[in-house]
Amino acid sequence: MFDVLGDLNWFAILLGFIALTLLGGAWFAGLFPKAYNRSLGRELGAKAPSSPLFLAGPPLTSLVPTSRDRCSTRRSPAATTSSAA
Repeated sequence: MFDVLGDLNWFAILLGFIALTLLGGAWFAGLFPKAYNRSLGRELGAKAPSSPLFLAGPPLTSLVPTSRDRCSTRRSPAATTSSAA
């Protein structure tokens, strides 16, 4: 399973990670702040926490699916075919 890690284009994963982080920030903080605050149970004017987990958590959790999606595209055809007839 980990043998594909060397074949990954880590630059593309980093670019996807950065794009997802920037788009997510613009989407939730810029375009829909009322709905985002309501979904978090906060008042509209409430200040967001500035803890490291709050700031780094969402981008780091997006790194896992970005890497996983890239790994799944690298599987060989023999590994993805089923033996059911």
